[in-house]
Amino acid sequence: MLDKAGRRLKDLPAPGVRDDQELAPAERKRLGALKKEVRAIADVEDAGFDLPDDATVRLPDPLLLGELDPVVASELLADREAVTAP
Repeated sequence: MLDKAGRRLKDLPAPGVRDDQELAPAERKRLGALKKEVRAIADVEDAGFDLPDDATVRLPDPLLLGELDPVVASELLADREAVTAP
């Protein structure tokens, strides 16, 4: 998440007067759960694993990820390095 100046935010800003007072706290809670999920995925990635020599790894096409916005999906996949067999 970035603010208007492009700086990374650690958390959502506190709900403002014009924000939905019921929806905002629920979304902050949802963001917390998503952060935990991302940390768990990162832990798995950091641990690494070995693939069999005949394994095939495919990245999903962002347009086929269902409800995930294609722009967001592209950003999520942009930092992945392409790995090719020697």
